[in-house]
Amino acid sequence: MPNNLFQTADGTSINYIDSKVGKPIIFIHGWGSSLKDYSEPMKALSQRGFRCIALDLRGHGKSKASSGFTVAQAAHDVHELIEHLELKDVALVGWSMGGAVIFSYVEQFGTQYLKKLIIADISPRMKNDDSWDMGLYKGAFNAAMFKYQKSLLPDHFNVFYGDFMYQVVNRSGHYKTAPYYFRWLSRIFAFRRKAAPDVLWTYWNALYKADYRNVLSKVLVPTAVFYAEPGSLFSPKTAEYIAANIPGKAELVPFPDADHLFVVNQKEAFTQAVEHFLNT
Repeated sequence: MPNNLFQTADGTSINYIDSKVGKPIIFIHGWGSSLKDYSEPMKALSQRGFRCIALDLRGHGKSKASSGFTVAQAAHDVHELIEHLELKDVALVGWSMGGAVIFSYVEQFGTQYLKKLIIADISPRMKNDDSWDMGLYKGAFNAAMFKYQKSLLPDHFNVFYGDFMYQVVNRSGHYKTAPYYFRWLSRIFAFRRKAAPDVLWTYWNALYKADYRNVLSKVLVPTAVFYAEPGSLFSPKTAEYIAANIPGKAELVPFPDADHLFVVNQKEAFTQAVEHFLNT
């Protein structure tokens, strides 16, 4: 699929791809990544009756920008893309930070343009404290850890980013013992580091501050909550909490023997799960 550009209201050029025919799905990638994460699932699903669309969030991939590196602005960009393409009855698929973008989208625009949602491996609140333990790193990501991360910037961004990738490996079950997995992860690390450090940190700061728990009651369309087991960055009870607090139909979809990166390292299973949910 060729790359396309559309201009947002604030003059930012957003890169996207679009298979143009079928039931519309918009795929939203994670922190430090790009629309390329979804290349293979989009290719497969576009041959099965779906119009597959994905965008590079501003500051990622080919979407160059000088400002607006927040989850709220990313959601606004998604809405502008929906309007630009004159879409309705859209399925949104958001993995990791992409899931937070979906929460923010519903908070700002409701569900009138939406048909279904897939929220993959994310929490409505990343920060943990005495009142909430279902955030990032299965309850370990707190104010003290965030303060330490902030102290590493701007001079030691690689240490901060490397710690995030370590957390992915450390929670990946048997994968962490396989040499091929480390080689594969090093390629992922190099790819994600193409995003500018200040861009990644600004998004990270926005994720840390966000709290979308009250948004769940506004999700009025069928929703699937995908999560990795056992290697998610979040507790299984986080996915259960999301599903339990959505008033519409919500279902849990576990990915066995998976880690947080299941969208890119279990592409066939991910594709099948997306297709099954959207066709039921």
